Amino acid sequence: MKKIICFTIMLITIISMVTLNAEAETVKPEKRIIVFGDSISTGYALEDYDPSDLSVANDCFVNIIAKENGLEYNKDIYNFSVVGKDSKSTLKSVKNTDKELIRDSDVIIISTGGNDVIDTYGQVMSDAAENEKELLAENGVTFDFHDLRSLENSVISTVLDPAKLSFVNKFIDVCTDENAMKRYNGIPEKYTENIKETISYIRSTGSAADIVLITPYNPMKMLPINNKIFDSISSVISRMCSNAVELENNKTYNENLHVINLLSEFDNRYAELTNITSFDIHPSSKGHKLISELIIAELSDKIAEETISPEITEQNSNTSVSDNHQITSSNKNDDSKDKNSSFSPTVTYILFAAALMCCALVIADFIIKRIRAKKSGK
Repeated sequence: MKKIICFTIMLITIISMVTLNAEAETVKPEKRIIVFGDSISTGYALEDYDPSDLSVANDCFVNIIAKENGLEYNKDIYNFSVVGKDSKSTLKSVKNTDKELIRDSDVIIISTGGNDVIDTYGQVMSDAAENEKELLAENGVTFDFHDLRSLENSVISTVLDPAKLSFVNKFIDVCTDENAMKRYNGIPEKYTENIKETISYIRSTGSAADIVLITPYNPMKMLPINNKIFDSISSVISRMCSNAVELENNKTYNENLHVINLLSEFDNRYAELTNITSFDIHPSSKGHKLISELIIAELSDKIAEETISPEITEQNSNTSVSDNHQITSSNKNDDSKDKNSSFSPTVTYILFAAALMCCALVIADFIIKRIRAKKSGK
């Protein structure tokens, strides 16, 4: 009977050790990066863009970062970007996201602001077009406010057409009256308040993540156009970017905040970094590549301070991934160590069952011995 007990204990011990080792090996990094944003962070207008699967646009800056760091979609990196989102709806998206996902992330990227401009100016133009139907009809002009690409093409091509100069001037006068200018001038303040509230909400979840804020930019600057609307757009976007940059000096919001100012980074390079020469304001492949490099550079000092185990370092060198490009978190490493050093519910159950089995065997052995002793006594 003692041999059975010893064999059982030994077998259970071996099973427990194998289970522990297997669980330790399968512990993988959890959520790392969350992206909230608009069409830019979806990869819209790129050749392989697919609205049903944002991971397939290889040249999108989000996917460049994911690939260079071996991040898996919906496990290590989450992209909640939606075409058409402005700063207010982006804030709503953040608030509707699981709090634990936000809290446990290492980096949160926010790309928004462009649609704050497009939506406001577009609405003013839409109202003007509705009120000036005869003016548009006389000049053979149509604006489709339900399709962004179509609207971009029609507005830019109309403004650049010398034959429509008279119409453009009249329409601009309607779109830059006193009420319209008040709406335009209110954009930077509303944008800034939404960004502040977004940052505050993220911190309220307990998140200490690095927040990367990507500002809007102004590809219209390279077009040979000089009118009140375009001047107003330039002024508004400039104020939005200035407000965003100033947040880095605001003690209430600047903790682990990194502002990528695309207005300055893209300046004088819009023909190369955007598709504006094709009447599309979105970043080109080169533009997305630059954005990814700016984000990595902004986080490189933080990444360099991370503690990376020799095994991970060796693995990174074997896969030709730069240490400076490996987005990890010391907190995540600590969490992984804690998980490896403690018993999981499965292992605890096995050990508990083993203890009960041993007790049962001991009791059974004792009872059998008592029965045999009584029989021999008779």
